[in-house]
Amino acid sequence: MVSADQMNSEGIRLSQSGKYDKALLAFNTALEMEPANPRIIYNMALVFIRKEDYATAQELLIKAIDLEPEEGDFHNDLGLCYYRSGKKDEALAEYDRALELNPTHSTAWNNRGVYYFQKEDYPRAEECFRTSVNLNPDWEDSWFNLRDTYEMLGERKKWKEAHKRYRELSRNGRKS
Repeated sequence: MVSADQMNSEGIRLSQSGKYDKALLAFNTALEMEPANPRIIYNMALVFIRKEDYATAQELLIKAIDLEPEEGDFHNDLGLCYYRSGKKDEALAEYDRALELNPTHSTAWNNRGVYYFQKEDYPRAEECFRTSVNLNPDWEDSWFNLRDTYEMLGERKKWKEAHKRYRELSRNGRKS
């Protein structure tokens, strides 16, 4: 007999290989066995994010949060869905909630930085991106965002340093 955990793992594997429809079948099978498992619901939401179906992903993430409200990843990814759906202030609230739950959540710091960068609040964006790279120094995306922020701030020396680090990571294929 196959377990819900096994089907969840299979769904993750299929999703990572880009086989989204098969992944959703695996997650649905897992949910038939454990309908209130927030991890399975979350993993299913990630498939919908990859498919750019943010409305469905939001519904699933809200359901996962109802079941496990203290999970920072759920809040961060709900924020991402809100952001991509044009609900920027709701997105920020979710990033902030993720950081309340886990102050070392480098992705939430990066996403928060994107929010402030888009608002042209470059000092706050810099603070967020700097925190993200301090927490995860090998994350290429945060260095890219920090570099662009320094450009907007006119910080040429800091821009060069961030650009150098970004280039090193991009050559090595590091996208943690």
